[in-house]
Amino acid sequence: MLRFAPILGLALLAGCFDSFELGGATPRDAGPTIRFDAAPAPDGGVRPPPPPLDAGSPPPPPSTTRQETVCLGSVPGDLFVVGLEGEDVSTCGSEPERALAIVIQNEFIGDAELPIEPGLVDAARCVGGDCVPAVDGRVVIEEIRRGRFARLSWDMRLVDGTSERGEATFDRWCERSCEAPRFLRGRAAPTCGPADGPAWRFELTEDEAFPGCGGELPAPTLEVTVFDELEDGMAGRLFEVGGFGLDSGSVRLCDESGCVDAFEGTIEVIFFARGEVAIVAYQVILEDGREVVGETEVTGWCEGDAVCG
Repeated sequence: MLRFAPILGLALLAGCFDSFELGGATPRDAGPTIRFDAAPAPDGGVRPPPPPLDAGSPPPPPSTTRQETVCLGSVPGDLFVVGLEGEDVSTCGSEPERALAIVIQNEFIGDAELPIEPGLVDAARCVGGDCVPAVDGRVVIEEIRRGRFARLSWDMRLVDGTSERGEATFDRWCERSCEAPRFLRGRAAPTCGPADGPAWRFELTEDEAFPGCGGELPAPTLEVTVFDELEDGMAGRLFEVGGFGLDSGSVRLCDESGCVDAFEGTIEVIFFARGEVAIVAYQVILEDGREVVGETEVTGWCEGDAVCG
């Protein structure tokens, strides 16, 4: 899925097309219709329309559209992608070079006129990985039938002084669930942290069966790592996700479509009795916008032979 920046807003769009992979998406094929009005020229005038094609010249390739589900924690929103200059963005999983991206941070089910406003609607024109965000304007949901069809129009001013006006029909939908699985059991093993010091890794699974030490756990799994040694019998130690120090840790969710790291949040080792039981709690935001919150009892112990330092 789209790899977003740490907060869902304008920062999301800066680089939102540099790593796209979508698992479980089901595209629906149809031909989009798109119209772009002339944008103001830098001198304040209006750019003239392009000259007609010479006889025998091939027509320009059609632009395309698609909708993506974006996750705002556990709440789904919509990303509408419009190809620019004939860019084909219709395939779920494609990485567009030239596109207009509109993020609506709710799942609207009816017509609505929405202002460009952080926390509600964000938009940007992205070319070659560089995105120019919109600073004001509006997006109008003319019609929407979730999972099948939407028609949007927009009139927005970008931070570089240019504007985007147009309308598009979205018949290609790439939807997914924003609900993270619940992890019921886990196994623990000593490992080494990023500075080659002692650490502990907890592999959690939604399977209620006892997770043995041999082989991989069935997907989905949550890998929780804390970058320090844990004292036997300790309780209530907190670790921050995103750092590399002794009070830091990492979280990674893996499923059939691949693995996604958390970029912020906390890990708490509520209780740790080596070789017996550990209770691990976590509240993190993944790079794809999903929030994973839970508490898991770890009863599998795999001592291993980690040699650090």
